[in-house]
Amino acid sequence: MGGWDTPSRSAVRPKRDGAGEQAVPTLGEAALCGPPLMGDVTTAEARKNLADLLNRVAYAGERVTVTRRGREIAAIVPAEDAALSEKLRQFLAHDDVARALDQLSEGRAASWSDLKAELGL
Repeated sequence: MGGWDTPSRSAVRPKRDGAGEQAVPTLGEAALCGPPLMGDVTTAEARKNLADLLNRVAYAGERVTVTRRGREIAAIVPAEDAALSEKLRQFLAHDDVARALDQLSEGRAASWSDLKAELGL
């Protein structure tokens, strides 16, 4: 088993799309999610290589999806990602944000020009 800077080829499988091709994120997806996922690991592989996986996540910023019987059950992400996810969850839980998102989805949101005028910009 290699160290975190020399990945073990057998421990990690790259993500694949439904046709068996390696999934490549669009430019927008890549910008939103930062460094790509390292790949999928089974629970048995994660248990066997946990220290290596944690080092790769902590120091290289990689993301790992843990699977059981082919189904994604968990993700191992850098602590900064988890903190950001929690902040976003809390932000989206506010009533004002939920109401604004509802208005946006219903097409009732104010236009950018209306907002600028209201703010005197």
